[in-house]
Amino acid sequence: PVVTEDTGGSKHLPQQSGFHFVDDLESASDAVTEIISDWASFSRQSRSVAVELFDSERNLRKILGLPPRPA
Repeated sequence: PVVTEDTGGSKHLPQQSGFHFVDDLESASDAVTEIISDWASFSRQSRSVAVELFDSERNLRKILGLPPRPA
C-alpha cells in the first residue's frame, strides 16, 4: 500500500488501487490508520495494480507495438 501526496495520480489510477492520495498530515494519518485496519486487502490491491500498470515488460511491449507475451 502507498500513502502519497495527491499531485494528480488519483486521476489516473483506479479508486481501489492500494494508493491513498493525501493533501495534508491529517489525511495521511487517516490513510495509514485505514491501511493498517485492512492490510491484507490493501496489499492485494497494490500488488494487482503494480502487476497491471507498472510491469516494465508489459509497458515496453505496448510502447513498441508488440503483442502481449503469451501466458
